[in-house]
Amino acid sequence: MEKPPKKLQDLLIPNIILTAEMAQKSMKNMIGLGGEEEEEGFRCDYHIDQSGSKKRLTLECTDCDITPSLNNQRCLQGVIDIMSEEVGVDTVILSHYEDTEYFGPAMDLLNILVDFMDSIEDFTMRDPVEKYFDYLEDGDRRKLKCHDCQFNPSMVFPKLRRKFSEGIQEFDREFNRMIREIDRVSYSHTECEECTFSTLQDLDYLKKEYDELYKMTVREIGKEQISEMNG
Repeated sequence: MEKPPKKLQDLLIPNIILTAEMAQKSMKNMIGLGGEEEEEGFRCDYHIDQSGSKKRLTLECTDCDITPSLNNQRCLQGVIDIMSEEVGVDTVILSHYEDTEYFGPAMDLLNILVDFMDSIEDFTMRDPVEKYFDYLEDGDRRKLKCHDCQFNPSMVFPKLRRKFSEGIQEFDREFNRMIREIDRVSYSHTECEECTFSTLQDLDYLKKEYDELYKMTVREIGKEQISEMNG
C-alpha cells in the first residue's frame, strides 16, 4: 500500500483554468500546511460570486508579492480563514495574471481541512479555569495552576495545530503522546478529572475528523495512480 504524502499540500497542485479535466487533477499536492511561516494579521482581499446555488470565492492576488498557489502556506491559510466565515463555497479562484481554479475533489479535501482547523480553533477557546474552580475555597490558587497547565486547552490544541503544520508523522506522534499524558493526569490529579475528560472527548472528535482527512488523501492518491497507469 502506498504511503500518503508527508504534507497535505502535496495534494493541491495549482491548476490554470483551461479544462474541467485539468481542474479535476488539482489534487496532487496537500497534508500538513508546511512551508512558510504564517504572516501575522495578514488578510487576503476577496469577493464572492453567487450563481444559483453555486458559490465562487475569488481571491485578488495581483498585488501579492508571492505567486498564488495553495502549495504556499500563506495562500492556503488565507483561503482557510475566509472559508471559515464564508460557508458553502463550491469553487476557489486565485486571481493573478493567470487564474488558478480549485473545485471538485480539491474542494472536498479543502472543506474537510477547513472543518478540521475550525475544530482546533473551537477547542482552543474552551476555558476550564472559571468553570471548575470558582466554587473551591482555594479556587484562586488552583486557577493560577490551571492557567499555566500544559494540558490547558489553550496549550494543547495550538500545539497540535503547529505539529499538523509540520507534517503527518509529527502530528501523530504529538497526538498520541498527549492522549497518554492527559489520561495519566486524569488518574493522578482528581481535581483535574472533569477538565481532562472534556479534553479527551475533544481529542477523540478531532481524531475522527483527522481520520476522514487522512482517508480522503489516500483515496485521491489512489485515483491519481490508477489514472496515471491507465493514461
